[in-house]
Order: sequence, then C-alpha cells, then structure tokens
Amino acid sequence: MVAYGEYIPLCVENNSVFAYARRYKDELIVVVNNFYGQDAKVSINEIDVEGETKILLSNYKDSGSDLKNLNLRPYESIIYYIVK
Repeated sequence: MVAYGEYIPLCVENNSVFAYARRYKDELIVVVNNFYGQDAKVSINEIDVEGETKILLSNYKDSGSDLKNLNLRPYESIIYYIVK
C-alpha cells in the first residue's frame, strides 16, 4: 500500500510540517512530521480523513488522532491508517 496508489501532499503552507497521504483503493495512510523544536498546529483539509483512525507508528506514546485539529509536539512524527 505504501508503495502504490496516489501520493497527496498535505499542509504545504506549513513550513514546520512535512505531511502527505497515500491512497490506494479504500485504504488511506497519512504521515505527519514536525521537524522543529516547537509545537506545530495541523489541520488536514485537503482530503477526507473521516473513518476509523488508527495510529500505526508514533514517537510519542499519546499522540492525538483528530486530524482536523492536531497539535504536533517538537519532532513528533505520526503515521495514521484510516479505514473508510
């Protein structure tokens, strides 16, 4: 799934965050990274992120799962799997 499907850049206006989605059939993976030592607010509006959201990987134990209103902590990286 990660190697196939459509690549969708996200949050391109936010210089502190590198985010993208991969969509393949009915599956969606969203990757969000904060590369700086300060908090970054993120709102994923470019794609429909409704559905059951699971965190596949994160470098914090208690990462948020509200992709419409996400506060990334310093150097936080999260990979979400969204089931439609």
